[in-house]
This record gives sequence, structure tokens and C-alpha cells, in this order.
Amino acid sequence: MATLGHLESLLLNEGVLTIQAGLESLSINETPVPIDAPGTHLLNEHLLMQGIRRVEFTAPIESERIVSLCAVLAAYPGTFESFAEVQAAVGVGPGLSLAEAPTELIFERESPHTVLLLNPEARAPIEQEDFVLRADEGGLLHYPELDELADLESLDRERMDRLSELRPHPFGPDPFGHRLSALVDRGRQAGAAGNWNGLLEAAMELLEIEAESATEALGKSVRVELRRMVPRGHLLEMARLASHGGRKQDALAILRKLGADSTEILMDLLVEAMTLGERRGYYSALTHMPEGHEVIIAHLRHSVWYVVRNAAELCGAMDLERSVPGLALQVGHEDERVRRSVAGALGKIGSPQALEPLRQLMADPVPAVRLRAVASLNPRRAQSLVPPLVSLLGKETQAEVIRETAATLGRIGSPEALKALVAFAQPSQRLLGIGGRPAEQRVWAVEALALAGSGGKGSLRTLSRDGDEPVRMAAVAALSDLGR
Repeated sequence: MATLGHLESLLLNEGVLTIQAGLESLSINETPVPIDAPGTHLLNEHLLMQGIRRVEFTAPIESERIVSLCAVLAAYPGTFESFAEVQAAVGVGPGLSLAEAPTELIFERESPHTVLLLNPEARAPIEQEDFVLRADEGGLLHYPELDELADLESLDRERMDRLSELRPHPFGPDPFGHRLSALVDRGRQAGAAGNWNGLLEAAMELLEIEAESATEALGKSVRVELRRMVPRGHLLEMARLASHGGRKQDALAILRKLGADSTEILMDLLVEAMTLGERRGYYSALTHMPEGHEVIIAHLRHSVWYVVRNAAELCGAMDLERSVPGLALQVGHEDERVRRSVAGALGKIGSPQALEPLRQLMADPVPAVRLRAVASLNPRRAQSLVPPLVSLLGKETQAEVIRETAATLGRIGSPEALKALVAFAQPSQRLLGIGGRPAEQRVWAVEALALAGSGGKGSLRTLSRDGDEPVRMAAVAALSDLGR
């Protein structure tokens, strides 16, 4: 049923088209269709959710009948309380007939709930030619004409009530559409009154409904309602709730669902934050945003230094590889605090693109920037940075930077890195011309060799017989920790 033309072509050739839905199967004209074929599972699922076991088309068929059937299949589960209502919604006309699903059919949901498709016995179709699908003010689809049909009142309500008790409904006794509409109205009223906790509670109920949705299509419908309930103007208040107070996690869950708009608002609030607590709250919330990262990257070009710093820190914390070009533009920023954050971000990301700007930052005139560039390196991604690290180890004068550079080489643990550490640990000028260090610095090399694990054991055994007692003791302790 990809197109009306395709359906008409099938009918002209076959004269009849029968679609049969089962618990784990779908067949067309008694020919099984693989349930994993594109669109098959979704069609089968929607048929069963509306209590339809079989659909039969015969030529000629009016296009209106097909459109009505599609509208019924797209309706929320629970919109129709009986199979008679489904038939009425499809409408009476030539070329289309439905058969209801037997009561033993069960539709398994991804959530813990199981919905039993139990329907009252089918009654004669209601004599009504056309049913017009309309949307009310809340955006929910319904058939106004059905409300006027006396036949619906003649259904066996006692039987329907008894079956409803047997059929666990994840959204309560009301039809899904009515429940959703009431919930959206409650949330919008809370937002209009400035009751942000009330709005948050209603939004969280919507997320619970989405989690229990039987289909992805239904889940998308719920997300549309969430966006209606929490328009952009209310996102600001949700962002504030996500940064402080006892509802942080709930508000954060809503922001994540609302995507890029949430990220943009959180960045604006981070820029304007006046206190350290506010900045931490908005920063933390931003690190959980799955969308809108372009907004963060754009702030790398901001004119205010601390905005660039915050954006750089976020890029590193979120491992945003596509931020590397923007970060590279700031390796020469006039404020060392920005360069320090850029160094940290590039080191964490560690992509091939990040290596050249990192080399530049290892030569920064400020020791704190050099230290951050070295300390933040991911050893699994920094193999190609061993040469500049070895060079830095040989000429660095700041003790803290020397020790961290040695430790980074040890964590990388490549043959080239270990060779440099062995040379650095020598008591006199030897390999690479960087030996002859004071005992304290040679101990740092021993500690770095220990970080290399089994690759450094041979050198540690040699150093365990060194003439300097601190070096010798450090090597013996390292071997002990490594189990010799």
C-alpha cells in the first residue's frame, strides 16, 4: 500500500487484495511477508493495535476508503473502544472490509505493560457514507460525525466495561488521546500561570507516556505534544530548574528531549551567569545536551575571554571533534586562561586535527599552558606527539611540567617514549643527550617507567641497582608493585 496507484494496480491484476496480520507475521494474499521487511512490522503492529486481523480490498475501490483506513491505523491506541468504532471510522463503502482480531491475540510492548486486544463482538457497520478526519484546538485527531451517531450508544456498555477491566491500559481507563489532551492542557495552564514545577510535573508525565509508547510513531506524537506544552519561552525556566534546586534531573530530562533550543538557552544563561554556582549548574546541564553543539562551538569566536574559555572547556568535556578547527584558532589568544582551556580541550579530543595545535601549545611561553597541554593528553591518541614530548622533556625547566611530561610518556608506553625515559633516568650524559639529571628528576623517570607496565620492567631492573639510593629504592618499589 505504498501509493494509491500501486494498490489500484494490484487490484486490477488480482481482483482482490487481502492483508492478514498475526502475532509475529503479516501476509498479503496468503503469501507471508518477512516481518523485518521495510514497513512490514509497523503495518502489522498498527493493524493489531486497532484490533484488525484482516483487511480485504476488492476492485473497484474508492480512494476515500483507503484514506479512512490509513487515518484509523495512525490513530492513538485507545482512540477506539470497540471494533465497531473502528469500522465506523473507516466508513462504509464498496471495495473494503475488515475482520477483527480474535481475543487471544496479544500485542507485546517494549515496556513492561501488555495490552490484550479484547474487543466486543463485531456489530453491523454503521450506515454512514463519509467520516471527515479533523483536528481539535489541541491538535488531536478525531471524527466529529461519530459523536452524533445514536448507534454508538446502543453498544453493550456492560460488556465493554468488563473487557476494559481485563485489558491493562498503561494510560488509565480513559482513551489515550483524551488523557494526552488533558495532560497537555494541564501543563500549558501551569506554564501560563508561572507554575514551573507544575509544568515540569506534567512534562515528566509525558516522558513516562513516551517511554511506554507501543510504537515509534506514537512516541514521536508524544514528543510533538511536549514541544507544544513547553514552548521556547518556557524553556528558560526549565533551564533554570536544571541548574539548581531539587528538580535538576527532571528538568534536565525535559531539556534533553527538546534538543538544540535547550542548548542555545543554556549557553545564553551560562554567558550571563553572575555567580560561580550558576555557572557550574548551567555548565553541568550543557554537558548532557545531545543536540545543538554548533551553538557551543560558535561561542569559541566570542569577544569576551571567559565565554571562549567556557566554550572550550565544554568542547573538551563533550569530546566534540568537530570543534577542533575553532579551538585551533584560539591557540594564540591573548588571555592565557583561554589558551589553557583550549589546550585541555584539544588534549582530551586528541584527533589527528588536534595534534598540530597541541604542538604549538607545548611551546607556549606560559608554564601553566604547557602543563595543561601535556596533562590532558589521551595516551591512546597521542602516539604521534611523542617527538614533541621528548623535545619538551629535554629542554623544560619547570619541575611540574617536567614531571607531567615524563608521566605522559610513561602512559603512552611506546618504544620511542620508553627510550626517552630510560635516557632521562641515566646518571650521566647518555642517550639523546638528555641524561645527567638530578636524583629527584631521575625518580620521576622511574615512576613514569612504572606507568608503562611490563614494557618498563627491564629498565626498572637495571635501575634497581643504581648508585643513587632514591632512584634505586623507587625502582625496587615499582618492580614490587608490578609483581617483578
